[in-house]
Amino acid sequence: MDGSPSLALTGTAIAGEAGRSNPRGLESPGFSCGEEVKCSGLTSAGAAARAIGGDYLKTFVTVPGVIVGIVFTTALAIALISTGEIAGLGDTTAFLLLCVFSVVNVAVLVLRKDTVDHAHYRAPTILPVLGAVLAFVLASPLTGRPAEVYIRAGVLLGIGLLLWVVNWLVTRRQAPVE
Repeated sequence: MDGSPSLALTGTAIAGEAGRSNPRGLESPGFSCGEEVKCSGLTSAGAAARAIGGDYLKTFVTVPGVIVGIVFTTALAIALISTGEIAGLGDTTAFLLLCVFSVVNVAVLVLRKDTVDHAHYRAPTILPVLGAVLAFVLASPLTGRPAEVYIRAGVLLGIGLLLWVVNWLVTRRQAPVE
């Protein structure tokens, strides 16, 4: 590196922390993402939560939750590695990312209907349309992607849907957090 800040190394920081050194010793650029929070440096999610209000770590992060997350992620990684070669996993990842890109581009078009009372960037309509169509075509079987990629992606989406249902069942009984 030439000493200039890298956008790939940016994270979230409290307003007023722009310009301080982050853990890698780089000076943060400090460009603003909002009134309270600046996107700069590599700081903790807790710092951003305190800038917005509340204590993120006490509210959302619990030791059992972290342990369950680590165990589940490790088990999922072991299961995925044992089901195929790394190239197949890479192809599945690329497929799922293309699906996400299609959905995001369609969401950009749908969200244009919402009115806001402040100035904001609006991409030319052709860009999200092209993005959605190209991502959809590249994710389709027209590219000659093996069937195992679609099967593995379907299993992963099924697991995600199952976990969402479990989460919904657990959280619907809890009182809303204010």
